[in-house]
Parts: sequence; structure tokens; C-alpha cells
Amino acid sequence: MQASQLELRQSVVLPAQEWDSLANEDGRVAAAVTGGIEYTDVPDDNTGSMRIGTADVVLTYTRTDGSGGETSYDDLVRVSVQVLCGEGSTPTPDTAQQSGDCKVVRFFSGTIEP
Repeated sequence: MQASQLELRQSVVLPAQEWDSLANEDGRVAAAVTGGIEYTDVPDDNTGSMRIGTADVVLTYTRTDGSGGETSYDDLVRVSVQVLCGEGSTPTPDTAQQSGDCKVVRFFSGTIEP
């Protein structure tokens, strides 16, 4: 089983020609919130120190090929970030964080169908 997992991790699934084409491209992603940000309390948090912020975001992907041509497309996603602020937030070791600083607990997103 370990040998199979290693092979899957190291194998190239795409045909070589397509892989080479992708390797010659460069790209970037730009994000823009399309409306307001909705804040909600975390139901199981008795301290009131945790909130979830949710927003719809347009991600614009731009791919550039080796000859300078660009192709762009948009993807609409809903992004949520769970944040802990206040006394329950403890600094991460070896960082500039201070007790009480807001910390991202988790991040999740999903595609929004038109």
C-alpha cells in the first residue's frame, strides 16, 4: 500500500504534452468581494469570542502563455472565516502575536452556482 501511495504522489497524471504546456504558463488570481460581509456567532461558543464572517467573492484567474497571450475567467465563491478574538485567543509560539489578538480558527469556501 505504501508503495502505491508513493507512486500516486510522484506520478504525473496529465499527458506529457499538456503538462509541458501548463509548465510554460504563468498565472495570477485576483479576488474582489461582491457585496457585504455577513457576521454570525458560532453556535457552540459560550464565550461570545468567536464569529464567522462570510462573503461572496469573485476570483479572476488569469493565465499567461509563453508568447504573452492571456486568458481570464471568473469563479464566484462564498468564503467564510471563523475568527477567535479576546481572552480565549492565546499567542502562537515564536510569533509577534499578543494575548487577545484575533486569530483565524478555520477557513472554508465553496463554489456558488449561477
